[in-house]
Amino acid sequence: MSGFDPVFSAERLPYDDDPAELSFDLALDGERVWLLSGEIDQTVVGLFADQLHAALERGPRAIDLSGLRFIDCAGMRTLAHALIACGEGMRVRAVPTYVRRHWTIAGFDAIAPLPAE
Repeated sequence: MSGFDPVFSAERLPYDDDPAELSFDLALDGERVWLLSGEIDQTVVGLFADQLHAALERGPRAIDLSGLRFIDCAGMRTLAHALIACGEGMRVRAVPTYVRRHWTIAGFDAIAPLPAE
């Protein structure tokens, strides 16, 4: 996410047996859209939930997922809860193909449909 300073950022140290480091950023772009990037799993989902809630209270209720490299079921559940809570007042855009596929497989499309491509 070059060009944007993260408003919220989280990092965790890698597991001893996992060389990947998970982190995420939630930044505000010039169009007043929240840009979500990085990786979200159960180890950072609590922080993600808190920061997503705080971000949505601050203003824009649009979130761009184009920079999201990974999200597990816990992260998708958190996002689904935000979509349900905001109702028509929250838009999601630039949903990666893998997120859309996993969202459907996990059944979240039945309770919080993502916008058509």
